[in-house]
Amino acid sequence: EQSFLNMLVHMWPVVALARCLVWLVSKLPQKMQSWLLTPSLQGMGLDSNAVNLTLKALVRPKAFHNMLYMGRTEFDDLRGDPDRELLLQHKHKVGFIFGKNDIWAPDWLRVDIEATVPGIHVRQEPKHSHMFSVTQEGSRDIAKLTAEMIQSFHQSQTDQITEL
Repeated sequence: EQSFLNMLVHMWPVVALARCLVWLVSKLPQKMQSWLLTPSLQGMGLDSNAVNLTLKALVRPKAFHNMLYMGRTEFDDLRGDPDRELLLQHKHKVGFIFGKNDIWAPDWLRVDIEATVPGIHVRQEPKHSHMFSVTQEGSRDIAKLTAEMIQSFHQSQTDQITEL
């Protein structure tokens, strides 16, 4: 799915067509926009709050353009190996949460980071993909993992101060 999106955001005719379609949809009455787009958004697994927020942003041509740009630059800039020296230097301040089937954070990367940067904060979330934020459950679970990670950071710093 993400490799297909990667291909699409790099094809300027497809991007131009998508921008034109969004511009046309933005000119429709809000009820018609909702009628056209809601089934597709729900089919992607978005809950009702995420559908409503997406409808508000998606039909704004400038916001849609920015989403496409962000998507393209994520595919371009986040492909390489992580800077292990930087991670080693800041391992007590950096954390990773890995979901399932995520092109930006594949499982091999988690295994590699854990092996090459001992002591770094790494969490596995097997229930949720990169789209965790579009559901209440996913948002809640990732927030819980993030809170646990922050507590772990705080405990590490407290332990270091105690050792001094």
